[in-house]
Amino acid sequence: MTELVRKLLCWPPSVSRLIGMLGSCEDFARFVEIVDRYLPEHRALILSYSAMEDQVANFAVEFKEKYFPLYRSLEDGMVEEYEQITMGIPVEVHGLPYNAYHELDWFRPGILLLTSLLDIEKEGQIPLIEECKKHVPVELLKNRPMLSIQSAEDLLADTAYKGLIHWARIWDHSTGFYFLDCNNEDTGYEQIEWDTENVAALKRDWDQSLIYENVAYELGVWIEEDIEAHFKEMIDFIKEAQNEKRTDPVPVDGARRVRGAGGSAGDSPGLSS
Repeated sequence: MTELVRKLLCWPPSVSRLIGMLGSCEDFARFVEIVDRYLPEHRALILSYSAMEDQVANFAVEFKEKYFPLYRSLEDGMVEEYEQITMGIPVEVHGLPYNAYHELDWFRPGILLLTSLLDIEKEGQIPLIEECKKHVPVELLKNRPMLSIQSAEDLLADTAYKGLIHWARIWDHSTGFYFLDCNNEDTGYEQIEWDTENVAALKRDWDQSLIYENVAYELGVWIEEDIEAHFKEMIDFIKEAQNEKRTDPVPVDGARRVRGAGGSAGDSPGLSS
């Protein structure tokens, strides 16, 4: 509002400037409505700042704490007008950026090794293996199985290694969670309207996506605890599961035996099924 007063002192203003100032007032009013609806407990603090940048930055920080993250730039006060918030929910999605597939040093070692177990495009295999060779012997990598998403689900569901399924779907942007399947490079998703139901749905998606991705990251951390031994243990488990799937007879009722956490995977140190 200080900026509005300053501009009004420059008299007489042009018609276009008046229209712009009135628009700013409407956007500010809408911003206050959003604060009142979703962060009423922080209203006094947010509006105590005179500068728009500080108001928006504090709103973004408190909103993330209560609901889910908004654009990171907003927390830094990188905003030019209230409309950047009021025109729609500026959701900060967390899907893997596409350049991550070509900048593999972005991943921690355990996640790199999980990625090496996925049946990804051939052109991505060479740089991936080069990175993995920094952490485990090359012979271990030569003998590793490579699984499609479906194969991983068939073999590893309900085992201590189900984190590989989660990582495969995160890699493929097919988790079913908005926050993990979209990234900031996508341009096709529509602006989400500020609405109580939309905020509630995004909050649920955010909370569940954190649980989902943590299953993958926990498996990666477990591998790193004894990187060569644990990676080999996982490879051996998958190969054994593949052999059993090929040799198990199909029961009369058509049901197949499912390997569960009570099998060898349940004995894996540092993992819970």
